[in-house]
Amino acid sequence: IIGVAAVVAMLVLVVPTMQEVFMQTEQELPGITKALLALTAFLQNFGIFIMIFIIAAALTLRWLYRKYSNFRMKVDKKLYGFNIVSHSIVARFCHILAFQLKEGLPLTDALHHSTLTVTNRFVSSVLSNIREQVQAGVKFSNAIKQAAIFPELFPAAVSTGESSGNMPELLERVSVFYSKKLDMHTNTFLTVIEPAMIVLIGGMVLFIAAAIMLPLVQMNTLVG
Repeated sequence: IIGVAAVVAMLVLVVPTMQEVFMQTEQELPGITKALLALTAFLQNFGIFIMIFIIAAALTLRWLYRKYSNFRMKVDKKLYGFNIVSHSIVARFCHILAFQLKEGLPLTDALHHSTLTVTNRFVSSVLSNIREQVQAGVKFSNAIKQAAIFPELFPAAVSTGESSGNMPELLERVSVFYSKKLDMHTNTFLTVIEPAMIVLIGGMVLFIAAAIMLPLVQMNTLVG
């Protein structure tokens, strides 16, 4: 954000000053300089409107997300398709469910309280349906498998826990496993995004510097 803000400040504040110098020389400007001046003029004329549009769009999406449950359901379902989101939800849910089962709560009550901690409306609705099936006599592992939205390790751990009687311990292992995978995804994302942002900002600064320096070099050549 700081890098982009610095580049925008250069375009809006520094480049117009240099433009006055270039206009006084009345020389033909390089194509890269013309492109920079056009970009600067565009930001000066429409930058505030672009900013207002982005803010208005973000606020509108936020309002729609909070106001309309169907819209939120669709958004949450799309978000759950990303591993970084699904692994985070599963890790947190398994940890809370394991804790409540260790404290001696019945499975249906533990499922109810654990589901309340899930902010993703799509996953929350699926978990509520699973709880209703468990109340109706369906095995927890079968209900999870029928839902078909959770990673394979989760229903496998529940099935093993039902057979061995140590479900809390196995759920805690699932939580730790997906927490580690979440850390791995996060680190991978940061490893990719950091150099990409450096290259992007560096390229923009190089573009501005080249667009400003080329006419200055031409001026010195003419004077020489």
